[in-house]
Amino acid sequence: MLVTSCVVLDFETTGLSPDQGDRVTEVAAVRVANNQVLEHYASLANAGRSVPGFVTQLTGISMQMLRTAPPIRQVIHALATFIGTDPVIAHNAGFDRKFLIAEYRYAGLTPPTNAVICTLRLARRVLPHLPNHKLATVASHLGIRFPSNAHRAEADARVAAHVLLALSERLADAHDLEVTPDVLGHITRWPIAQWQTRLARHQAPPVPP
Repeated sequence: MLVTSCVVLDFETTGLSPDQGDRVTEVAAVRVANNQVLEHYASLANAGRSVPGFVTQLTGISMQMLRTAPPIRQVIHALATFIGTDPVIAHNAGFDRKFLIAEYRYAGLTPPTNAVICTLRLARRVLPHLPNHKLATVASHLGIRFPSNAHRAEADARVAAHVLLALSERLADAHDLEVTPDVLGHITRWPIAQWQTRLARHQAPPVPP
């Protein structure tokens, strides 16, 4: 089981790259510890960017909704306070991490140095037999249902949180270990073909001199 406090993060955005001027339209963060969901923060965010039609079709987030949303600087400051120094977990974490860093900078904050762990990479190692490792596929396999439509930040963050807990429980049961962010970070960085061997070495007690 996962006992250490972590924050599972999800963003909805106007596009795929902050380097191309894309911005966050919705944030959600879910804190987990002691193998349960504890609290959450979620908000739409107005960054003054237009929302492409295909994004509205995918997420349901429209320009009309964002006009009455809080300014993104306010949202990001609240998000930074919520996250604190906890490790950040996300499904396809590279995507969320680059937007997190960009939005911290826009908000006048120092880019975060929190550990970042990807549940997509974790699922590829723990559930290698799945046809793909999209959040919906992994969640369906684990019997986790979306509380509302996918591609909204809070629903995706909550599902990713339960995926994290389920995968952590499988790791704990299969390898008789206490699952920590440090262990998860190692597993997601080790090559898929080698992670179990490396985990066994990582757990092995030191050889006395």
